[in-house]
Amino acid sequence: MTATSETPIALTIAGSEPSGGAGLQADLKTFQACSVYGMSIVTVLTDCTSQGVEQVHTPPADFVARQLNRLADDMPVHAVKSGMLFNRDNVSTVADYLADHKSLPYVFDPVITTRRGERLVDDETQACMIDMLLPHCILITPSMPEAAVLTARRVETRADMQAAAAALIERGASAVLITGGHMQDPQASDCLQLANGDVYWLDGVRRPYALHGAGDCLTAAITAALAQGASLKTAVGFAKNLIDRASARAVQLGPGNRPVAQPALAQMVSAIT
Repeated sequence: MTATSETPIALTIAGSEPSGGAGLQADLKTFQACSVYGMSIVTVLTDCTSQGVEQVHTPPADFVARQLNRLADDMPVHAVKSGMLFNRDNVSTVADYLADHKSLPYVFDPVITTRRGERLVDDETQACMIDMLLPHCILITPSMPEAAVLTARRVETRADMQAAAAALIERGASAVLITGGHMQDPQASDCLQLANGDVYWLDGVRRPYALHGAGDCLTAAITAALAQGASLKTAVGFAKNLIDRASARAVQLGPGNRPVAQPALAQMVSAIT
């Protein structure tokens, strides 16, 4: 992908993760690695390390709205993604922003569970995410556990992933990417389904260690590619390839999971493009 003469700008609306392996910190590192200027709106402050989240604090939603409005007046955004929104007020605020910027490619990462399966949002917030954000997104990117929660069905196999993706499209999604990191197979396959019914499987390599922030980096790389004018299918393929190769070089920095957002990420981009 080649950037145009106009500097591509990507915006992440997500939670802060102080260890730097996930959340908006990982998003910004990924934007930078992909030659995109990154901006960020903080929705949640977390007490998080490589070993997980223990506490969260949320700024007032009107302050989140203020940041969004002032950025919109300041610099052009070419693509946007959302991560951890946490509560109904933040969901509503982001939905209002997207309604005012209908042509903006929006990648919706529905952060509703942790990798270990703990719920991060209540039922009301989850329902609002589907009702308010799904109609605006060019792509929703749930993990298998998140797809199971969102569709109220079992998601354990490839057939389950494809059925869950179809169910989300029926509810209004333009396209669905269900990440297969939780599936018990050696390929770590992701399922991309488009609104026209086309299904694409993106196989990777399952690493013999747990990763931190791989989903955040994946969606940030998709957003960065969209900001540079790539098609959705090209953006997803680029991001999957990038994260698959970068995860092979993820190093243990703390006692928990290995972060993908490391200098190797930028090295992999230069090797792919």
